[in-house]
Amino acid sequence: MIKILSLALESVATKVDLFNAISNLITPLDNDIADSLLKREKIVSTGVGLGIAIPHTVSEYVNEPTLVFIRLNEAMEFDAIDEKLVDLVFAIFVPKGEEEKHLPILSRLAGLLLDSDLVLEFRQKDLDYLVNILKEGLN
Repeated sequence: MIKILSLALESVATKVDLFNAISNLITPLDNDIADSLLKREKIVSTGVGLGIAIPHTVSEYVNEPTLVFIRLNEAMEFDAIDEKLVDLVFAIFVPKGEEEKHLPILSRLAGLLLDSDLVLEFRQKDLDYLVNILKEGLN
């Protein structure tokens, strides 16, 4: 079972700001989630194209696989492979010691995102509705 969280943000200037917002959603404790996401981004950008990013990392602050869906009202620079701005972010977190669990989540998410009509819904529909779509598609 994957825990799904969502967040709508007006605008985010940098990946640091975005990752800090994600980090605060997962836990208000001072933690290393944002740093871990940034380290992963330095290896290669998780901006996969078409305005979508899928950052992912391992964290001791989650006790179950967790996906955070963020819709940005103002698209941001993300060093995406197609050089387009990103407005949809699907951040995946798995508990330490369960690193292998992110691959099936990533695979199912990629399958969902192949549907261009569904991607359009992610840009337009109510967040609660979208969380239910993600729960059905990923669990």
